[in-house]
Amino acid sequence: MAFSLDGRLTLIGSFDKTARLVDLGKYSDLERTASYFRARLAQILNHNISQYIGPPPTPPVIAPRGEEERDSAYRRRITAENGRYKTQVPEYREKQSTLPVWRRNQIVEYTVYSVFGTPVVKDVRHDVTDGRTIVIIGSNSALAGGTERNLLLKENVPQQNAAAMKNVLSQGTPFIRLVFENGRLRFPETIIEAIGRSYQGEFVDDIDSFEVSKFRQRSTDKRRER
Repeated sequence: MAFSLDGRLTLIGSFDKTARLVDLGKYSDLERTASYFRARLAQILNHNISQYIGPPPTPPVIAPRGEEERDSAYRRRITAENGRYKTQVPEYREKQSTLPVWRRNQIVEYTVYSVFGTPVVKDVRHDVTDGRTIVIIGSNSALAGGTERNLLLKENVPQQNAAAMKNVLSQGTPFIRLVFENGRLRFPETIIEAIGRSYQGEFVDDIDSFEVSKFRQRSTDKRRER
């Protein structure tokens, strides 16, 4: 078994001398991608914090009791070393909060774009009964290629214009508004730019946000192409 560098493709060999190429991106969903995003964010955030305030404290490695060391002295040594570590942990957590807010925002944004990639229009569906148009928004990311969200346009489209509208929207560029607040990432609405016009919509999926980090954060509301 071998994996591609981006982790999306896997080549599986068999004893019958055949091989099968599997696109794992097809089996990804929003929650699974969000889980990877959280892990990736924690990794990048911890690295930046370590560069900013130094590495986190490590649990003490207690040396074995010496041959001439009294039992009471050995216990005092263990208590002292564990005590120092327990004191260092809250002190380090306090220092973590000193990382500038703007830097945290940059880390979150960078991780969003590196994991979720750029949004693309995958399909356009029109409901003839009520004139509603649903745009399927996907991603060009190898990690989130299987993630799809349903965007409901705010304007109704008459049946006679449905085919033309589908052609227009299929060539459009989605811009997703991200809202990061109190450790959660929301994407409340999207604008699709197509042929000189802007089409507004909102996601109608069950999941409208997910937790990305435990640290509390001032809100960032940016309309950018992902």
